[in-house]
Amino acid sequence: FTLDLLDEGTASRDAAAIAREFEDLGARYGGASEADSSRVSVTAVSDTLEPVLEIFADVALHPQFRAADVERVRVERLGEIAQALDDPQSVGRHVLSRVIFGEKHPWGYPREGTVGSVKAISRKDIVAWHKAWFRPANAALFVVGDTDAAALMPVLERRFGGWKDGRPPKSARHQHAKKAARVVTLVDKPGAPQSQIWIGEVGVSSSAPDIFPVRVMNNILGLSFNSRLNGNLRTEHAYSYGVFSFYYAHREAGPFVAAGGVITEKTAESLAEFMKELSKMKSGEVSDEELAEAKESLVRTIPALFASNDQTAGAYARVWSEGLPVDYYVTYQDRVQAVTKEAVAKAARERLHPEDMAIVVVGPSAQIAPRIEALQLGRIELRDAEGEARKAVSAAAQ
Repeated sequence: FTLDLLDEGTASRDAAAIAREFEDLGARYGGASEADSSRVSVTAVSDTLEPVLEIFADVALHPQFRAADVERVRVERLGEIAQALDDPQSVGRHVLSRVIFGEKHPWGYPREGTVGSVKAISRKDIVAWHKAWFRPANAALFVVGDTDAAALMPVLERRFGGWKDGRPPKSARHQHAKKAARVVTLVDKPGAPQSQIWIGEVGVSSSAPDIFPVRVMNNILGLSFNSRLNGNLRTEHAYSYGVFSFYYAHREAGPFVAAGGVITEKTAESLAEFMKELSKMKSGEVSDEELAEAKESLVRTIPALFASNDQTAGAYARVWSEGLPVDYYVTYQDRVQAVTKEAVAKAARERLHPEDMAIVVVGPSAQIAPRIEALQLGRIELRDAEGEARKAVSAAAQ
């Protein structure tokens, strides 16, 4: 919410002036909130860097958060949430995170917020958050382009030298939800031609000692087009246009997710195939061909992270925000290539727990619940699109 308001106006500029001045200088501004950090960025040509940085610093450090702007952004955000609540994929992702992490963990809520949280945010909350967290001791500045430190530092000093220092609040370590007997969570989407299946558990952090074996293992399982999950549900059975698995690895362990949209009539069969492939992967058996292809696939993704100056800055910003070593990308290829079949097998055995994974299905519950119940994967419960418990609507969902 706060990031959306930064370029809505400062003490000397309104939103229109900010947009016009950036455009006149050929600059592009952006802001985003991520799992470990909030980020503002600007892309400009070298010749206009100083005037662009003057506007950029004004936007980042001196936002006014005018009441009218807060209300306009609130309405926009509520519209975005309404769209997300109508999108089965977004609903599946959010409800699974809530089941895995619990309602008291920040990852148990969607990044865009909930209807209740967005309605409750006040201007006072926004001002206090910006004052507490936008601190130089809590920030890093990344510059990529045709410049050097000798030319750049005086400009940065002029534009950011007056930024008031101070320690930000201490980040709390959040507790995951306590493990309980698995339930299968259904979110009713009457008449949907596809069901969204989302399966997951707490994953790994990006600095975990076995992160590279885990990444190779997951590439084999579901990250690439030629993965086991996609080969099964798309190529062999034609239940889906595409399924995937992914580790959302951050400074702290994010979720592991295996998911995809499947033909509604084949929801139960698709869920059974998901669980079969997860169990097979946990056995740790991989071929030499799978290992080589997975490692090559991971290595090929790295050049795209540095295709432009803004992407390069973003890549190193992620390294900083996740607490990774500065040479992370320099050593990435060697660390991937060093992964052995034994390391992949160990990662699969220790990191995958199909028998305990949370299961969320978004689809027409009255139609799909009886056949899912027959799989005996756990008691069936119903939740709404925001993850709140609902009264069961069918005998199979009692």
